[in-house]
Amino acid sequence: LSWQKQAEKIVSDQTAINARSGGRNAALVAIDPHSGEIRALIGSADYANASWGKYNVAIASRQPGSTFKPIYFAEAIEQRLITPATILRDEATDFGGGYKPTNFDFKFRGDMTVRSALAQSINIPAVKVMQKLSVSAAVETAQRMGLTTIQKDNNYGLSLAIGSAEVKPLEIINAYAAFANSGLQYDTTTIQSIGDKYGDTIYRHSPQSRRVQSEQASYIISNILSDNSARAPSFGSSLTISGRNVAVKTGSTNDNRDAWTIGYTPSIAIGVWVGNNENQPMTAGGAPLAGPIWRKAMTAFLGNSAREEFTRPSGLVEASICRDNGLRATGNATNTYSEVFLSGTLPTESCGSSSSQPSTSMNEPTQTQTTTDSDNDGVIDTNDLCPSTPAGTQVTSGGCPVVTTQSADTDGDGVADSVDACPNTPA
Repeated sequence: LSWQKQAEKIVSDQTAINARSGGRNAALVAIDPHSGEIRALIGSADYANASWGKYNVAIASRQPGSTFKPIYFAEAIEQRLITPATILRDEATDFGGGYKPTNFDFKFRGDMTVRSALAQSINIPAVKVMQKLSVSAAVETAQRMGLTTIQKDNNYGLSLAIGSAEVKPLEIINAYAAFANSGLQYDTTTIQSIGDKYGDTIYRHSPQSRRVQSEQASYIISNILSDNSARAPSFGSSLTISGRNVAVKTGSTNDNRDAWTIGYTPSIAIGVWVGNNENQPMTAGGAPLAGPIWRKAMTAFLGNSAREEFTRPSGLVEASICRDNGLRATGNATNTYSEVFLSGTLPTESCGSSSSQPSTSMNEPTQTQTTTDSDNDGVIDTNDLCPSTPAGTQVTSGGCPVVTTQSADTDGDGVADSVDACPNTPA
């Protein structure tokens, strides 16, 4: 209960400050990624408020804004449609039907890497990632990661990329908890055990996990969201927790009607929503309003515990990349940085002189493990997101079918006809 009491005070104190910007309410959820246990939950900043206090926003439906981006960025990485080094152009774009999204600061930055675009929360590149993946694939991914309010029969369009579809705070925070736990997710619970009047335990919660994203894609998302340098051009150090490796993402909706900050370490996922039950606009968004609550809660909950790092799985490669074009750095290349990739997705072109070979660091298993691959697709069952793939199907590192230009997809839903359980899905 100490976390709950700390959270209540943090939310109460900061909401008094947020009210100056029009944000009178807030919700906070803290989840243990390794069990699904809810360590703290606040559904209302002022339960005693006669007008709106007795309403649990933690399980209400709200637009997530940019906090939705990691959900489908992870899947686009997993499907090998993008890498963290992929260059996307941030410029005024008409995506069809008059849809012309803007960035939070109404500026355009030109060429950007996927890493920078996600870390800095830039909208135009994000919509381009959604285009590459498809809306239907993003919806399927969201459902797999536990977002029950996002439905296949809704015509979201590309605005889904910037969080137009409503989600429940509890559910999207638990989706981030899956990233914290290498792609494994537990159902949330508030009960560990129940005892009777004689002191005997009559129920004990036994958590069961399921894989909702691959280890590799989950690690890459965590690596990007914990990159303080990549985030700094948009957010400075406002979300940085000194001495800690913490992944974090903010979100805001139109007119700042919703303000979010969700972040995690390997041992705790914390999400904060700030807004008004009646959906009135505010004068600030995610980082200024939800960010301070999140940062104070994360700092308090971590306390004096040891610093944690996200465990890098096998199946990843690290290489030196040129910042301006996303190509592999060789020879005398300048303005480079080290980037991480799924094995097999390194850029094939290089920058710099050709006098030396690009350096590559492999992260492979250090010992032989006993594994089972029931459908013989080359992905062990514990990492297989699609455990019953037909023999001979080309799959991603998560074990799901890859739709290529040669694969028939009659209904255009992003799923090859050979494995489509609903082959006549409306466009």
